[in-house]
Amino acid sequence: MAPGRVACTTHALPQGSEFVWLRRGDGAPARRVPVLARSPRMDLSILGDETGLLTPAHRCREGVLAGDAVWAAGMPGIGPSVAIGTVEIPDAILPRFGRGFTARMPALMGYSGGPVVGADGRLKGLVAAIPDEGGAGALALLAGMDLGGLAAGRDRRVFALSIHGIMEEAGRMGLA
Repeated sequence: MAPGRVACTTHALPQGSEFVWLRRGDGAPARRVPVLARSPRMDLSILGDETGLLTPAHRCREGVLAGDAVWAAGMPGIGPSVAIGTVEIPDAILPRFGRGFTARMPALMGYSGGPVVGADGRLKGLVAAIPDEGGAGALALLAGMDLGGLAAGRDRRVFALSIHGIMEEAGRMGLA
């Protein structure tokens, strides 16, 4: 993204919010930032970070390939905050979410909007969805935590928006 801009999945934000709280994982004070735009085409919102709370990530130059190792970070209510996996489908489209890729990894609900990086440490995309396989979403809502995800382990399919698709859409919105 451009300096002062943060990409996030729309569904991870409070519906209709004009401002959200942005925080780092190191305990730095959270800051209230504006929601600059929401894409009508994909599950993407662009936030303003004019104060520079977050350091821009280095983006990958090429797309992902099947078999590539990837790491995702998130904030689940219970379970690990980093998941390691393997790209399964390098060019996928998930209706209502957008174009990206799928990976098999033990990501949990609460990873949405979190970064997906490759072995080179460069940003490959954002976790956008965990397609409901076997009622895990309903179980998570009832239990208040992603018990189905904990049980699924590495065999869970995760959909990530590709950073290239994110940048294209941000450009269409005038915010790249």
